Amino acid sequence: MQATSDASGSTALEEGRAWWFFDALEVTHASFAETGGHLAFGESLSPDGSMPPLHVHPEQDEGFYVLEGGMRLYVGRDVIDLGPGQFALAPRAIPHTFRVSSPDGRPSRILGWITGPFDEFVHDVGKPAEGLRLPTEDEQPSPDLDAVTEAAAKRGIIILGPPGMLPTDLPEYQ
Repeated sequence: MQATSDASGSTALEEGRAWWFFDALEVTHASFAETGGHLAFGESLSPDGSMPPLHVHPEQDEGFYVLEGGMRLYVGRDVIDLGPGQFALAPRAIPHTFRVSSPDGRPSRILGWITGPFDEFVHDVGKPAEGLRLPTEDEQPSPDLDAVTEAAAKRGIIILGPPGMLPTDLPEYQ
């Protein structure tokens, strides 16, 4: 991941666009506000094995495009393995999560977009990055699941379970 810059020389760090979000680095390329409330678009650098809580966006679609490494996306009953150059959609109202996976164990770079204020959620539970790199264990924001659930609800995201829980663990998918 490279720092973005413009003619003024400002970077993603100076603009407040780079955030540590749990164990990952999130860089906002277009915020929900900047797109007039249409979508948030960003890039994440996530360590191998990283996995967010199981969640659903009742009114928001979410898309993933892998640049480097890979991920396994769990959407309802579907399991989708993605590698570099591949895209998948997690449609609104379908519970989903993913696990970052890379054949060589290195971090994965993934472009993501969502038709909601995901960048605002990142700001609610993350913290400004001190570099365009993964946070060390001591630098990682560590909000508890209750705080994450509350912040997510403000942004139209419903947390259904902790990291490691899959949609097929829900009664309606068994």
